[in-house]
Amino acid sequence: MGIFKRASKIAESYVNDAKKSEIDDPSLIVKEMLVKAGEVKRLAGELEYALQEIREDEKRVREEAEKAYEQAGEALEQGDEEKARDRLVKRNRYVSKAKSLQEQSAIYEGKLRDLQEALESLREQIDDYKMERRDAEARLASASGRLALEKAKHALESSKAEALEALKQEARQKEALVDLHADIDEELAKLEAFAQQAARTHEEREDQ
Repeated sequence: MGIFKRASKIAESYVNDAKKSEIDDPSLIVKEMLVKAGEVKRLAGELEYALQEIREDEKRVREEAEKAYEQAGEALEQGDEEKARDRLVKRNRYVSKAKSLQEQSAIYEGKLRDLQEALESLREQIDDYKMERRDAEARLASASGRLALEKAKHALESSKAEALEALKQEARQKEALVDLHADIDEELAKLEAFAQQAARTHEEREDQ
């Protein structure tokens, strides 16, 4: 697959990834986009190298055209018209080839700019995603923290209410026991007083 086709496939791929981002694992999105960016950068490097080769070829062909033109002039000076004509034909072929290489170079320059712009756009998308994800994570952490605090507060209130009720229940039980003992002591005191009164009455009867 050529450089341009591969670059096109990558561009389509990261656009499709952006569309599917809602259902993909968020932890993998940035990694995948960085891989795509690395691939685009590599392709841009290959394209830049190919462009440099085309420019070098164009330079070499133009030099060959100038050389052929000089040879044609020398052949005319020597009276060799056939050789001069042959060199001019050769020079025209070189000129035509140089023009073709120049046009190809212009196409490659445009494609390279497109690829560099696509890479910059992808990097911006990565940065935007990172910022949005960081914001979302911060909001999630804040909301989770508030929810945890509310749950803890509710649990604490429930525990306090339960503990207080248990303490009150224990107090009521102890108070009931105290009241029970007081009642028993009072009854015992009454019985003891009654017994003493009965004993005195008995003694008085015996004395009579």
